[in-house]
Amino acid sequence: MDNFEPTVAFQGAMGAFSELASVTFFKDRDINLLPCEKYREMFEAVESGRADYIVAPIENSTGGSVYDYYDLLLEFSVKSGFVIINELKVRIRHNLIVNKGVKIEDVKMVRSHPQALAQCKNFLSERNIKAQQDYDTAGVIAQIKDGGFKDVGAIASVQAAYDLDMEILAKNTQDHEENYTRFLVITKNGEEPSNNVKASVIFCVQNEPGALHKTLSLFASRGLDIVRLETRPLMGTKTPWRKFARQGETGVWDFLFYLDFTGKIDVCKDVVERLKETALTYNGDVAVSVLGYYPEADLCDITGSKWRERCNN
Repeated sequence: MDNFEPTVAFQGAMGAFSELASVTFFKDRDINLLPCEKYREMFEAVESGRADYIVAPIENSTGGSVYDYYDLLLEFSVKSGFVIINELKVRIRHNLIVNKGVKIEDVKMVRSHPQALAQCKNFLSERNIKAQQDYDTAGVIAQIKDGGFKDVGAIASVQAAYDLDMEILAKNTQDHEENYTRFLVITKNGEEPSNNVKASVIFCVQNEPGALHKTLSLFASRGLDIVRLETRPLMGTKTPWRKFARQGETGVWDFLFYLDFTGKIDVCKDVVERLKETALTYNGDVAVSVLGYYPEADLCDITGSKWRERCNN
């Protein structure tokens, strides 16, 4: 088992920030990387055994949450036991990348992942550059190079520019200097840490006055720090959790709650048991799912230069 090289799936092409997160998570061991075009492809790769881990960006300090991952986490945690086992918070430094010889006034459009474009919207607006969404920050650069475009650029990493021998026309194009993305490591049936943790859970409670206040008071009374709370439409999920929605129009407006909190693991597990007492039920099933207990990460700044050679040294 010591020689086992796990396969890590990430969304995007080589040179995407998710590649950097992957090699940083597993910097002390050899790994195989599996670039995936679609979000679901990563989860299906682990479910089928083609990959052992997923590395996914769950939220950005500028662009907000990546809701597709929240929905997939619920779906695969319920049906296949997927769990979060680690996190990484990375400062993201974007760059405007073009074919050689292109000037800033030549660029009429940039292509990139929707999250990257959202993080650079002021930079693009000030220069009257249109934004076109693509599946990946790094993958579109090869298309721009092959097409020889002089009026189209990409927003992506320094590594992606070096990989394809493209020109970095402008560095640090993100609108906010403090631009961080939180990445998660996801797998099936992972081990839990033993002391202070961050915990992620999903739950549904009755849509009635005071229900959410009653639920959140469980955490306050135990000294647990809630660090994130998201809502998603219950009827929008593709999982069996749709059964918890009420009938008729009222059920259309029922919600899932995604909640991250920190504390000692035994206290975190205790509050989850209390949460089950207040959550919705259906034929004996309870609308509570633990997405994982994992170490809380510090912020790191590692994206300002090429990383592949650095990570391999």
